[in-house]
Amino acid sequence: MSFTVKPGLKIVLAAVITAGAGTAAYAVYAVNADHQTVTVPDFSGKAQRIVEIWAKKNNLTDQIKFEEEYSDDVLTDCVISQSARKLSSNGTLTFTLSQEPDPDQEVQLLDFSGQERIRMKTKHGSRATIFPR
Repeated sequence: MSFTVKPGLKIVLAAVITAGAGTAAYAVYAVNADHQTVTVPDFSGKAQRIVEIWAKKNNLTDQIKFEEEYSDDVLTDCVISQSARKLSSNGTLTFTLSQEPDPDQEVQLLDFSGQERIRMKTKHGSRATIFPR
């Protein structure tokens, strides 16, 4: 099978092939860009500011989100947990920060009933009550 191509048609055909190749190159780039991932360090126990500095340095500030929850174990404004250790180019990474101990949480106190009390004055002038063992 043979084709005869007029001289003017060769330029159009070359332009279509080139445009097609450009589209294919863009499609390959778009697929690869969607699959790029960033390895995220473990920020457990680190301050929120450390996470913000890392995100800014890696151009990820728009992909970082912070939530807060009460914690007795982690200092205020420090990371309790993070949603992932890898972040895709279109993903979001959520850090849970410690607020403070829960003010509504009930605390169990020791039973001092029947214990001998000693009242004393501290070196700063305030009064204290102690229960020796």
